[in-house]
Amino acid sequence: MFFFTSKDGGSTWIGPTRVNDDPSRAPDLATEGGRDCGRIVGRVCPSVAPNFGNDQWFPWIDISSRGDLNVVFYDRRLDTDSTTGEWPSSRAAPNGRPGNYLVWNFGAQCAITTTATVTQTSTSIPAAAKQCLGNEAAIVPQPPAPPNPASGATVPGGAQTVFPFRNFNVSDTASNWDYTFRAGIFAGDYNNVTVGPDLTAWAFWTDARNGRSARTEAGRNPICEQSDVFDDEYSSSSGGTVRNSATQGMQLYLATPCPTQMAGP
Repeated sequence: MFFFTSKDGGSTWIGPTRVNDDPSRAPDLATEGGRDCGRIVGRVCPSVAPNFGNDQWFPWIDISSRGDLNVVFYDRRLDTDSTTGEWPSSRAAPNGRPGNYLVWNFGAQCAITTTATVTQTSTSIPAAAKQCLGNEAAIVPQPPAPPNPASGATVPGGAQTVFPFRNFNVSDTASNWDYTFRAGIFAGDYNNVTVGPDLTAWAFWTDARNGRSARTEAGRNPICEQSDVFDDEYSSSSGGTVRNSATQGMQLYLATPCPTQMAGP
């Protein structure tokens, strides 16, 4: 998951900087096939899916009046061994990669304490502008057309070794989004972060912790597999000492009851 910044009001962009600090790597196309294995001649899919990194998605960002940069996103890095009860069943071992399935809400922080201007005519990024930038970040030239990287290409930022964003877990409970999306009930990008004048960051997200799996609810009733809304608060500069929503009592809406629980006498 990459971050871009501008120092001149959006005329010039600098990046990419990877926000997530967990390991990821490019595939060895000769032996691992990559994402296009089975679709491109010569790309053979291995019997067990290799681990190229974890899924991160739906990022939101806010910055405080003193330069505390806060990002929230969904993350699967904490799931290292899920193999059963997944959807579709082809992801279950031995055909798929174990883990990278359950979802948590994550936060990331970095501090900007200096200001600088970088324009398209700049030949390098001054030191004052390098805060919260990865070591591969550079001035991005205006492309003449939408970029279309070749299959298997290592995109800029793919070899980043400096990670200025400190990551931490926000949500206290894993969520299985298949409880929601499999039934066509929207979970979506109902997540956000905002930093108040008191320098408290508020994270907001949906998860399906209250959903009931088909293993315990007969008939795969979609009404019983909803997502509910949660939030949490933490310091905009020293997040990670988090009062989780479950212990804080900050679930914002009541869990949707199953139809059998709503039936009258």
